[in-house]
Amino acid sequence: MPKPPSFFKILISKLFRRAIYEAVLKQEPTNRQAWRGLDKIQARYRVLINKALKRGQQNRVRVYQSRIALVADVKKTINVKYVAIHGKVDPQRKSKDCEIL
Repeated sequence: MPKPPSFFKILISKLFRRAIYEAVLKQEPTNRQAWRGLDKIQARYRVLINKALKRGQQNRVRVYQSRIALVADVKKTINVKYVAIHGKVDPQRKSKDCEIL
């Protein structure tokens, strides 16, 4: 059976993908695949948070929470730019972390 990826490999992989999705969304703010990718990254971090909590790994919990916040910030920034250009929120984006308050 193959050895599971280490904590750091998972973290670097997620950071790299987030950067790619962010770059795509800066060029094409309605790219559904990039939005779904960011949603999947956040969902995976939530799973990792739950596992770390069960194991009592508070440092990892904090790292994962900060990564979720980074992804949420990317989503909010892209949505703000979309609103500035189009005068409205992208109608296909229903995620609460993209709302403009």
